[in-house]
Amino acid sequence: MTIKYSRTEQDFTLDSIPFLIENVDIHTRAGFPEVPKTVIYRRFNQLVNFLHLKGLTTLKIITNIEQVSDITEIKNSDLNDKGFYFLQSCGDKWYGRLNKDKGADKEWNYLEKWYVSFDKTYEEDNS
Repeated sequence: MTIKYSRTEQDFTLDSIPFLIENVDIHTRAGFPEVPKTVIYRRFNQLVNFLHLKGLTTLKIITNIEQVSDITEIKNSDLNDKGFYFLQSCGDKWYGRLNKDKGADKEWNYLEKWYVSFDKTYEEDNS
């Protein structure tokens, strides 16, 4: 059974470009290689597109990478319940891959793999 943390009605930021840039800065100061901003933007766009394609959003957050900027974010209200719990389930794994990025195709495959596992558990927990 998947551990689910309560979802509040209050809106808050789940993910954002500023969060990701800060994370990269912390890791870079600790000695990890710097992650280019283009990779940060691509990964954010990739995650948002994945969430949208799987029907996990309540609206279209962005439509293309050109709309990603230093203030782009994913808010609680941007996701339906399943999207919220998916991000809760795999978010740490996704963010942990930021410094290990292997390119768009391979990173998309990670999201797909995690989603298949999540979806099965989510359906069992909600049936």
